[in-house]
Amino acid sequence: MIGRAQLLAGIGRWARPPSWSPGASARWASAGEAAGGAAEGTAKAAAAAAAGADSPGGEQAAPVAFKPFRLEGKPGKRHLWCACGFSGNQPFCDGSHFKARWKGESKKWPVLFKVPESGIAWLCLCKQTGKPPFCDGSH
Repeated sequence: MIGRAQLLAGIGRWARPPSWSPGASARWASAGEAAGGAAEGTAKAAAAAAAGADSPGGEQAAPVAFKPFRLEGKPGKRHLWCACGFSGNQPFCDGSHFKARWKGESKKWPVLFKVPESGIAWLCLCKQTGKPPFCDGSH
């Protein structure tokens, strides 16, 4: 049986600093790498942030979700598409916009739509579309 001290020594102990800094994330990522974790991406992102770049390559970061979501369903079935981006069930609404609106983080509401007659819809995940909820390639 592994004791608490051995467990903490294996993964590294990281306490949240009073304010975030890229160096703190890099130290945390190093502790994860020492434990055999896959923190390489986190360390690179922290190093890029410390250097002042938006992304590891130095170019402006692109939206995280740039591929549309393929929805296959019964034609005419209704769904709610998340417009605020806070849903944990993307691209569908899970009610997270209520909490986001309360905090003042979002003023967007979900979009009600029906599955087209073809039974296939391509839903936008980047939230940059001009034809919500359908992807128009704006990303």
